[in-house]
Amino acid sequence: MSHRVIKKESPPLATGFFSRGSVCFNLKFPFTDEFSIENRLGKDLVNFAWFDPALIDEIFNILWERYIAYKTRKDQYDFIIAGLLDTCDGFLKLNAYFTVYLITAISFLVESQIDRRVVTYGKAIEDFAKAGYFVESDTGEMFDLDKRKFLDVFLDCIVERQSVVEETLSRTLGDANTDNGQSAMARLYRLEKEDVFFRDHWHSGFESHIGKINENVNKYANLTVLNTIDDMMRYELVQMILRSVEYKRCQSCGKLFIPSGRSDSLYCNRIMPGQKRPCSDVGANLVAVEKRKKHPELRVYRQVYERLYKRVEMGYMEQPDFTTWDTVAREKRDACHAGELPFDVFVQWIDETSRQRKGAN
Repeated sequence: MSHRVIKKESPPLATGFFSRGSVCFNLKFPFTDEFSIENRLGKDLVNFAWFDPALIDEIFNILWERYIAYKTRKDQYDFIIAGLLDTCDGFLKLNAYFTVYLITAISFLVESQIDRRVVTYGKAIEDFAKAGYFVESDTGEMFDLDKRKFLDVFLDCIVERQSVVEETLSRTLGDANTDNGQSAMARLYRLEKEDVFFRDHWHSGFESHIGKINENVNKYANLTVLNTIDDMMRYELVQMILRSVEYKRCQSCGKLFIPSGRSDSLYCNRIMPGQKRPCSDVGANLVAVEKRKKHPELRVYRQVYERLYKRVEMGYMEQPDFTTWDTVAREKRDACHAGELPFDVFVQWIDETSRQRKGAN
């Protein structure tokens, strides 16, 4: 059994800097030129905590299938790399941190090395080794069967980091009325200095200096050297807190999010596990459904509204008649909701007017 596939000595993973409301990371892998990832400060870190593991597993399955297909077609390094990067082009735009994991997975498949700058969940790797994996072929390469099994360890590492980020966000951002009104800065300080959770789950320390934002541009910034993905995530968290980034809890899923566009947004735009549409699409509808359950006058109005609107679509009712009916119906619905019109009177009016082909008087 050999453990030479585990890469222990590595250069820093990234440099980070802040620019015009965004956090930026410069990275370089063995098969890439230096490239930058930029996202609105806080957004991708918060979204990473609830990035659907089922989607990650699906993407890893696609990555594996394409790796085998390309390798079978032409077992050449550059050909396989180009094919995998092309396959993952759309996936690389989903989330900054998932991008790092995905490129690391590609690197693992073609380099046969585990990048401990990114794959930071040591227990999962140790358990994998104890199970008898990391056996190399006669050529010194890791067997493809072991590589496929290790993609599941990649997923375990991502899920572990998601849980750590979620817990850390809860402890540092949380709700304003917790911890006797302590600021997020004070919470983070206490977490880093005193809490066993931080010591056990964050392996992070970084230094800053002035330098070029990348080697090809004569533009300078305060650059922070980030050795691991833990460093990248903690760096963004610190920037969020230093710059008082606004965050909210989604009224649909209840998770933290960074509002996009309007600052009064009530819902995040993530697709949560078990859902097919983002909270921003389904949240308002779910709230309306719950509201109609509690208020029968809203339910009655909505049912008849949908029935009459269907008549308009089928040509059985004229649009002006429908508009006239709806104007009066809304007034009576609101009066009933306010207690100014008895519910049975409202229902009687709804019943009588909705059976007419023309508008109500």
